[in-house]
Amino acid sequence: MISSSIVGFPRVGSDRAHKFALEKYWRKKITVEELVEAGKKIKLRNWEFESKAGIEQIVVGDFSYYDHILDLAVAFNVIPSRFKDVKRGDGLEDKFEFYFSLARGAKSTANGNNIEGDSIHPLEMTKWFDTNYHCLVPEISKHTEFKLTNKDLVEEYVHAKNQGYNAKPVIVGPATFIYFSKFEDNTSTESKWDYLNKLIPLYADLILELEKNGAKMIQIDEPILATTLDSEVLDAFDRAYKLLGGLIESKRNIGYGDPYYKIKLFLANYYSSYDENFDVATSIDIFDGFHFDLVNGISDIPKILEKGFKNKTLSLGLVDGRNVWKTDLKERFNFFIKNFAGLDPSVSVIINSSCSLLHLPLTVKKEKDYLETDLYRLLSFASEKVIEISQLTTMISVYRESRSLVAFDENFQDSKFKKVFICKHSRPNPDTKPRKTGPNEDKFTRISSFQGRKKIQNEYFNLPIYPTTTIGSFPQTTDIRSKRRAYKSGEITYEQYLDEIKRKIIDCIHLQFELDLDVFVNGEYERTDMVEFFGENLEGMEVTTNGWVQSYGSRYVKPPIIFAHVYRGNPMTCELMEFTLKTIQSVLDSIGSTKKKYVKAILTGPVTIVKWSFPRNDIPISEVTKQVAMAIREEVIDLEAIGVHMIQVDEPAIREGLPLKKKDQDEYKQWAIESFRTATSGINDFTQIHTHMCYSDFYEIIEIIKGLDVDVLTIESVKSNMKFLNNLVPGKENYEAGIGPGAYDVHSPAIPSKEEIIERIKQYTKYFDKKSVWINPDCGNKTRTEAELKPALQNMIAVAKQLRIQEGEN
Repeated sequence: MISSSIVGFPRVGSDRAHKFALEKYWRKKITVEELVEAGKKIKLRNWEFESKAGIEQIVVGDFSYYDHILDLAVAFNVIPSRFKDVKRGDGLEDKFEFYFSLARGAKSTANGNNIEGDSIHPLEMTKWFDTNYHCLVPEISKHTEFKLTNKDLVEEYVHAKNQGYNAKPVIVGPATFIYFSKFEDNTSTESKWDYLNKLIPLYADLILELEKNGAKMIQIDEPILATTLDSEVLDAFDRAYKLLGGLIESKRNIGYGDPYYKIKLFLANYYSSYDENFDVATSIDIFDGFHFDLVNGISDIPKILEKGFKNKTLSLGLVDGRNVWKTDLKERFNFFIKNFAGLDPSVSVIINSSCSLLHLPLTVKKEKDYLETDLYRLLSFASEKVIEISQLTTMISVYRESRSLVAFDENFQDSKFKKVFICKHSRPNPDTKPRKTGPNEDKFTRISSFQGRKKIQNEYFNLPIYPTTTIGSFPQTTDIRSKRRAYKSGEITYEQYLDEIKRKIIDCIHLQFELDLDVFVNGEYERTDMVEFFGENLEGMEVTTNGWVQSYGSRYVKPPIIFAHVYRGNPMTCELMEFTLKTIQSVLDSIGSTKKKYVKAILTGPVTIVKWSFPRNDIPISEVTKQVAMAIREEVIDLEAIGVHMIQVDEPAIREGLPLKKKDQDEYKQWAIESFRTATSGINDFTQIHTHMCYSDFYEIIEIIKGLDVDVLTIESVKSNMKFLNNLVPGKENYEAGIGPGAYDVHSPAIPSKEEIIERIKQYTKYFDKKSVWINPDCGNKTRTEAELKPALQNMIAVAKQLRIQEGEN
């Protein structure tokens, strides 16, 4: 039997309904009932679309108001003790307020102006495997009281069932939940895997409740199986699911569930192959079926065929759920025939997406009037992927039943057309050499070692101890957004738009003078997003108008599409950086100061640009990244030439780019480091290279960090409660370059107190030379309001000055 399904669908809703409902609720513009109604509409529209497209198993449980891991943490009562005094009532509004406090933190209650106080920091955010989606990190402890606090999944299933849909509930499995969890107390010496079995009774109860309400199948997502697991974790996984099977059966025997119509358990892994986890995962008897990612995990095919899976269900992820290129149905059909035409007739087959379509924009249809026709023809977003799955299912079904072929729609792309399109839009005679080499022609190495550069830079910049700066972006205000919309719609000219950007830069510079920051930025007001901006300005890349993809919560981004050879046509940031330099000098002249003020230029690194885009799939991603590196190198050289001598090349995605399998990581590390060095090595020693990394485990990627050979590293660490310190040795020089681990969490609207900032800086100086420590927010300020920005920076700068006095400097 052949049927169709998907692993999951985007939550965004039409016209970003999800984002705007959330933000209206947070601003008290709509009630909690209206928020819930908005969520219901998104789910109903998704189910209706999937059904009309021909999908036979409609997914429920893939929607979340903020994050699916947070949903489970609340459902299983995995709540940190610091939230014990936050109201958690039975009313709908109380439930949502508590839920969002875990994601966003609770504001200080100490006084009315919110400058000093006892802010409750939210759960840490981390990357969901190697994607650009961020999930929250549950916190467990010996005091955690595991219990089922809601049955939202059951209610959602019943809702879909009552609407007439053949619904398939989906839930992240207990092993993946524990994988993303951490101990509330960072000093705990326990193994978190000892807590896995505590979740199993809750899963058993939930599964049996679904069974009781008529569910025929539940999809249990365990993408942890795509990673390299040690024996402890594999053994824990095996024991947990065997325990789950025993618990379900024993509870059925005492009246739970439905003993006559038993629910089928379906194990789903995606993002990569099972590989060495295959035997353990597929040998657990309670699973009636298994999902395989056959875009990123084709190495599993020999084992699949060898095992045979008689009387089981195989879900074949044949359609790419992570990239926007239209599926070559002919190739996918032939792939199926070549590998799976000989499956035993007892095997039920589901044609599926490789992974959840969460990582794709909703529909390409809204791009028709904006993208070049030939590029539009090549694209397929989430809704189009659903249709492709349905069509591919029909093709395979017809062939399997009658050995006849279905005619291919001529509108589907073929490899020849794609090659012609790429060639047409590529740089003439593309090569691997930048058009500008700068004072240093070596692609991978600065002129001097770090220690040599450090001496030169200390003399050149003469900064105080604990220098203060920000990561780059300042709040994107309503007036900036409205001017940008007006410019893009043709209501105002580019010159009028540029005037508004320059006005904001002037305000930004004056504010930084007022605050007395040591190193300035220009606020990045011209940029909607740190990658989209470069997608607009580099050749070989294109940005969409409505290609929104969820990053976390209400944060949606528009990943650019890389469709041809990438190169820099013109300078991208130099004009506004020249204006910024002149503005700073004008202020200095007006106050009669001869003191130098330095400003950082902010660029996005090559790995992050590619990782946060939809890249070409016809050449290795390493080659695409090297092309981008050459383009960024040219920009760095031009910035130095106009007088900018601090250049921050951000690589927040360098950790998420690390392959899930350890055996594949060394090759990645080599080309990622080479790409960054290519981008940053064409300059003089006195020019200081900074980089910023978000959500990165410092110790886990220390080899990469040292390989980048930067002068100053800033990292996000506050939201993770400084867990990167856990693997470092106090009193030892753990990192020789400058380091700014983050003075406060910019993701929370709560204003940090001076006391909490001081405590963090004191912790950092136990592990790093105080002369190397920078004081900065842990990420950009783009999503904060101007009212939140100023008091937070005032406290941060006051701390730096206080610490300098203590050190005998002023």
